[in-house]
Amino acid sequence: MSKKYILMALIILIAVSIPFLIYKSQDLARTYKKEAQRALERTSRLDKSILKVSDIKHLPEPVQKYLRYVGIIGKEKVYNFRAVTDGQMKMNPNKDEWSDINSEQYNFFDDELTRLFYMKVNMFHIPVLGLHSYNRKEARMHIKAAGIFTVLDAKGEEMRIGDTTTLLNDMCFFALLP
Repeated sequence: MSKKYILMALIILIAVSIPFLIYKSQDLARTYKKEAQRALERTSRLDKSILKVSDIKHLPEPVQKYLRYVGIIGKEKVYNFRAVTDGQMKMNPNKDEWSDINSEQYNFFDDELTRLFYMKVNMFHIPVLGLHSYNRKEARMHIKAAGIFTVLDAKGEEMRIGDTTTLLNDMCFFALLP
């Protein structure tokens, strides 16, 4: 086979591979958007009534006290929220190296408690994308370098239990924000 045909085959292979890799690099973002949209549609049909003292009577007294403290009584019931953050993450505890991080998060407080956290960070000038998802049945942290190569895919019962605590923490922390 002549060099001309080999070069042409290589060019065609590259021309086909690049769009495929670009498409594949967005898998986590597509999953995040699809799951968030599904949960938004699910929670949009819920009762939007005002939260009354009688709605929280079944909760432990410290929780009731906290909810009164943050001023939620008399306001519309909240079934979801979205938080977008930009910040920095220290990449090595022994070095003063920080990387920019962008994240977007949705939490849903209906019968299908759900937390979706999508992040983008650059490590060594390579984009690293992550999707941390939680529901009552499972939790998963999926991290991909360049959005293509799996670096971490953690899931299991311990993670689900830990993420239940994170969801509770989010409820308390974000309730304080205006």
